[in-house]
Parts: sequence; C-alpha cells; structure tokens
Amino acid sequence: MEILHYEDYQILLAIPLLLSVYFYYNCETQRLRHIPTIGFNSPILSYLSAIKFTFMGYKMIQEGYIHYHGQIYKFPTLTRWYVVVNGPTFTEEIRKAPDSTMSFINALDETIRITYTMGHYMIENTYHNSVVQSKLNPRNLGNIFHEINDEIIHAFDLIIPPSTEWRRYPALETIIKILCRPVNRVFVGLPLCRNQEYLDLGVKFTTDVFTRAIILNMFPFFLVPLVGRVMGPSRTIHRAADHIAPLINENLKAQSNGNKDSERKCSSLFLDSLIEKATEEERSPDRLAGRLLTLDLAGMHTTSTTLVHALYYLAFRGNEYLEPIRAEVEEITSREGWSLDSLSKMKKIDSFFREILRVHTMGPLLSRITLKGYTFSDGTWIPKGTMVSASSDSAHYDQSSYPNPREFSGFRYVDKGERERKGNRSYDAVTITEDFMSFGFGKHACPGRFLATVNLKLMLAHLVLNYDMKLEHEEKRPKDLYIGLSILPNTTAAIMLRKRVLE
Repeated sequence: MEILHYEDYQILLAIPLLLSVYFYYNCETQRLRHIPTIGFNSPILSYLSAIKFTFMGYKMIQEGYIHYHGQIYKFPTLTRWYVVVNGPTFTEEIRKAPDSTMSFINALDETIRITYTMGHYMIENTYHNSVVQSKLNPRNLGNIFHEINDEIIHAFDLIIPPSTEWRRYPALETIIKILCRPVNRVFVGLPLCRNQEYLDLGVKFTTDVFTRAIILNMFPFFLVPLVGRVMGPSRTIHRAADHIAPLINENLKAQSNGNKDSERKCSSLFLDSLIEKATEEERSPDRLAGRLLTLDLAGMHTTSTTLVHALYYLAFRGNEYLEPIRAEVEEITSREGWSLDSLSKMKKIDSFFREILRVHTMGPLLSRITLKGYTFSDGTWIPKGTMVSASSDSAHYDQSSYPNPREFSGFRYVDKGERERKGNRSYDAVTITEDFMSFGFGKHACPGRFLATVNLKLMLAHLVLNYDMKLEHEEKRPKDLYIGLSILPNTTAAIMLRKRVLE
C-alpha cells in the first residue's frame, strides 16, 4: 500500500476546512441576499471582493456611501459579511438598541479578539471603564492638569532637546515616545511613568494585540479558539505585572493600615481607584497589568495618529494654521496661564483637531453584533449573528452639515461656533453630535476621550510655542495610508524641528 506523503495530508486536512468555511459563508450569504452588495454577491466570487477589501476597504465604504446613500448595504470580508446602515435615522436606531439586541462588546471582541489578545476577563468584567468615566472626566482632569502638563514638558525636553539647528525626527515614532509618558503619568504615576522598560512594554503590547488579531481573523470562527489557545497570552502582560506588583502591595498595605494617603508611594489616584474597585481576583498583578496596558493602547493609538496628522498639516500649511494657533495659545496663556479652563478657550486648536478627526477617522464603521433578529424602520430585516455597522462617513461627509465635506478646513468649527448662540460648544474636539462620531456614539462612546483631547491640545500648544517645524520634503504633505478600514498617517515620513527662533 502506498504511503501518503506529508503534502497529501495537508491536502486532506485542507479540504474539510475549506468546505466548512464555504458552507458557513454560503449560509450567511443566503440569509443576507436581500441586502444590496458592494462587490460580488455570490459565495465564491465574493471572496474576490473580500480580498479587495483587505487593501481597499475604506474606498469600498466610500463607494457604499455614494451608491446607497440613505440605504442599507453589505460588503464581504474573508470571514463574514458586514451590513452597513447609511444615514442618521438608521444610526439612531442602532444607538437606541439595547445591548441584548445589538452587542458592542461582542463586535469589539470579534474585531480584535479580546479574549485571546488581552484576556477573557476584559470582557467578563469591564469595571475599568467606570473608573475611566469617574476619574478621567473634565472635573477630575482639572485636578491633575498640572501633572499632565509637567510630564509633557519633561517628555519634550528629553525626546526633542532644544536645538537651534534643524533636526529630523520620524513623526509617528517620536510622538509615541513622548505621548506614552503623560498617559502613564495619569495611569501609574511617578516614577513608573518614566521607567523606559515599562513604557516599551506598553508600545509592544499594542503591536502584540493588533498582530495577533490580524492572524486570528485569518481563520474561520470555529478555529479561532484553538489557534488563540495555541498562540497563548502575550508575555508582555507578565513582564508588566512585575512592575505593577510593588504598587499593588503598597496600596493594599496602606489600606490595611487605614492610612493610605501618607503611605502609598504611587502618585496615581487612577491606579488607586482601579485597585480599590477590583475584586480580589481582579487585584492580581497580571490582570491589573493587562487592564493598564489595554488602557495604554486605547490612550495612545488614536491620539498619536491624530497628532501626527496635525503635525503634517502644521508643517505643510504653516501660514494657514501654525501661526494663528500659535497666536491663540500665546494670547490666552499670557492672560490666564496654564489650566484646564484656559485650554478649553483655545477654540482654534479644538476646531483643528475636530476637523482632523472628521476627515481622518481611523475606523469609519461603528459596529454591533445582533443577538436577535432586528427589523429596521425601512423594513430591512437583519438576522441574529450579523455584524451591523453605522457609517461615520454618512455623518462626516453630509453636505447639509459640511459645505465641501471632502475638503480639510481646520477652522471650520470656529466659524460655525461664532454664528451660533453664546455658550455652544460645537467646536470642541470632544463633543459627540449627530454629524461627528469619531469617538463613537451613545453609551459606548469612548470614555477616555477627555484625557485624549487634553493630551492632544497640550502637546500641540507646547509644540507651536517652543518649536519651528517643516516637512522633510516640503513640496507635499505625506500621503495617508489606507489599510482595510483604517486611515493612518504616513508612518515612515519625518518632521524637521528646531527650537523656535523669535524674530
């Protein structure tokens, strides 16, 4: 009897796998056949559109916005169909739908595979979100404003030391090196926020999560648990736990002695609250380290890319944006000093970042997974288990809200705000409205957006006051990168900086 070769076994194993994927995909295709499609609709040819999505996903969303404006459509990925609602009425229906009907956390878990990239406890107990909401709201941020500002000044002096000569800095890499310090000043306090090994772990964890999520999303859903267990948890969490453990012990010791404030060495009230709100099981160093690294990821990923977009605009269109923003910062701080209140009066910076977030939204889809069948107001039925998403494009590029919506206009909201009644804060980068959803919408809107905008505004204000800047290649702004659904600033471009020369 002829012995099968290794290649033959591979083929034998691949056949049932491919058949399983096909039958699952075909089943979902049949259930959603009544919904218009971007790309091919058949179970086999739709894979060609799914491959196209991997490289041109954002352009497919734009195509859907144009061709199915005010309607519902779908597009394929390699593992499932996405159903996209295209208009404010449908978006409002998703916002109002209870979690028992449309689940945000299930959609997030499927997108970045939280169970296997971060840990199952991040889904089973999301108490860290309530700590973020209570400790990092505008009122409490005012109490730690000077700590954040102090860390930003220290970080810039360390990473971009003052020099009257033009020096080249890789934009994204440099911003991440600076940003991780004020973010961790809030989360873990001094001195850990200046420990380079711990800071490097936060950056590595972000890379680990997205790399593992990409790999896991290449497999059909029924193989994800197996592959996830084989890959195992990130060792980054265990290494970070070694740094966190002493802070946990100090906190618990101080609690047991009834004299926490005088005995704790960690200067982070946030970490204190995270420990106090945790159950005994959640107080393990590994779990607290996992939550802190996850908050690091959330606090740095969008914020760093947004700031790089800002640098490119300031360096390329300096007369239009750099000089007016610099004048605003100088005028307000000379009159009122540095505080959360004075920062809130910098309308041009707020408008500038709000416009960046509108035009360069990192993810144009705000997704839920249906836990039961749902019928939209136009009669479209969505079966249980469907990934259904609101499109921010339908809000951000609506001509009734934004004249010339595809054009970047950094002070768009200042002009709008001045026309509206006094006290209206429509120009604030942090405010969520029907026509601005970069931080999400409804009760699942990003709870850390207040800290993110404080960091963005303080870092930009420090930059324009203390540095001159220009692009390495001044003839054009670095092109954005489109990867799947994401719009990213050019990750290889550099910015030229020098100590500001006063004329």
